Amino acid sequence: MEIHSRHSHAREAGADPVSAGPRDITRSGYQVRGIFTSVRFDRAMLWRSRLGCDLMYRLEASWLISDAHTQTAIMQVDRHDGKSFRYAAHAAAVARDGRLICIECAWSQNLGSANSLARHHAIAQHLHARGVEFRVVTELQLDAPHVRNAARALVQALRNRRAADQDAEDLLRLTRSRPSTFGELHSILGASGAMRMLALGNVYFNTHERLGDTTPLSYVHQENFDAADFVLAA
Repeated sequence: MEIHSRHSHAREAGADPVSAGPRDITRSGYQVRGIFTSVRFDRAMLWRSRLGCDLMYRLEASWLISDAHTQTAIMQVDRHDGKSFRYAAHAAAVARDGRLICIECAWSQNLGSANSLARHHAIAQHLHARGVEFRVVTELQLDAPHVRNAARALVQALRNRRAADQDAEDLLRLTRSRPSTFGELHSILGASGAMRMLALGNVYFNTHERLGDTTPLSYVHQENFDAADFVLAA
């Protein structure tokens, strides 16, 4: 299984990454889909629910993820009772260490049933046999307020238009000064430059805590700081 995109698109740096997409006709009527224009992964990514849209922000803001897409293959998954079903993950991501992970968004209230447990177990077994990991992420993770805000700020920083040599200049100033808090970084590079260096992974902070002047910075990547830490092994 590999990461690829079947759709080309033009980057729209500075614009809102979320836009309306095509509409599918379902048994319950029309289901609106949206398009997330990724700058980090240089592709259009589709989402079909509010949780799916939030997932796109978290993957885009992640320092753990090196690539991601939503054009996942449809799989035929066998259950232990002999029945089978068709399944396509909401997203597939490649971690920095090379692991391939399929991700499903689900509401937590829908996860406790015997049918849901059996379904997810069968999917996990199917993917494991092919060297792929499986994660289910819910609103309990995606709605966490501090990391949700941090992800949106990091995504916007990636999309801000800048002069071609500005990142290199800011990185040089960052390397020379090595500020220890976000307030110090802000005073050296300004708001735009500070967030840009964080978004590019030149310096890190804990996205699960409120970002403010006293927020400590790290020059070593710590996985538990990441906006997509749900891809880590349980």
